[in-house]
Amino acid sequence: MGDIWKTLIPVAIAIGGWVFTFWLTERNRSRQSEKERERRAQDHEKDLREHRREKNLERLDEQIEKLYGPLHANLLAGEAVWETFWKMFKPSHGQSGYFHPQFENTSEELGVWRRWIIQVFQPINRDLSDIIIKNAQLIEPDDEQIGLESGAVDQGVYPDEFLQLIAHVKAYDGIIAAWAEGDYRYHTAEKNFPKELRPLVEEKYFNLVRKRLNLLQAKM
Repeated sequence: MGDIWKTLIPVAIAIGGWVFTFWLTERNRSRQSEKERERRAQDHEKDLREHRREKNLERLDEQIEKLYGPLHANLLAGEAVWETFWKMFKPSHGQSGYFHPQFENTSEELGVWRRWIIQVFQPINRDLSDIIIKNAQLIEPDDEQIGLESGAVDQGVYPDEFLQLIAHVKAYDGIIAAWAEGDYRYHTAEKNFPKELRPLVEEKYFNLVRKRLNLLQAKM
């Protein structure tokens, strides 16, 4: 009996040692696998964040390059041209606008107005209108017009100032066509050029520039 125990005890110890070693190896392997899964999950999340950052940068670049940048530049140019026109051709009635309901413009003033509308102001305004229409998908909506993510713009959302500009341009197209036929009854459109357009575009433009800069700095 004693001989049996002498034989079994070393075997049991050996088996126990093997079992412990196997358990320890599997535990370490399991921990390594868990760390590897965590690392892969972190890498995946990092890749997703980088992908989103790049897509946001692409959209911001498009918005700045194709929509808000050209709008901003054209609006500044238009204001500079208007200031030059006003200094050169301020009407004799002395009011704050070129036309006033209580005063009549001279025939010479009306002729100057038609020339500058046809050759200067309407081309600038048409460019503004075309930029908006051709790049409507890049319109940056107001916070209340979007969901949780920036850029989730409703394709039907246009700022009122954009719609007013387009209507203004179309109305002047009709007036200019009438001038070409010798009909000078109308010299102004029913809808005036929207004064709030430049502040709106300027705010959106600089906000987009700041967003782009923040995204670029996030990469560093």
